[in-house]
Amino acid sequence: MSDLLSVIDDLVRQFAYEGDKDGLPAYTTGGLSALESGFAALGWDDPHPAPECVCQYPGCHEWASCGTRTLDGYKTVCFDHFQFYTQEEP
Repeated sequence: MSDLLSVIDDLVRQFAYEGDKDGLPAYTTGGLSALESGFAALGWDDPHPAPECVCQYPGCHEWASCGTRTLDGYKTVCFDHFQFYTQEEP
């Protein structure tokens, strides 16, 4: 990926809206033309799947919004499961 596309990718991931596609997290433009241009430059459909943003708690398909250390290593999880891990840890 060129340096310019890498910058566009970073910006789109930072500013795109959280949506879903087929029940899983996905980035969406929200109809903003600047984001639509970024998606087009990257060759992305709107919405664009974001599998790296799925909660890492088994069976959960929500957006991961928190990160925490666990007995199994660092995990990114949704808010509900973040609370579970913080109550479970010593």
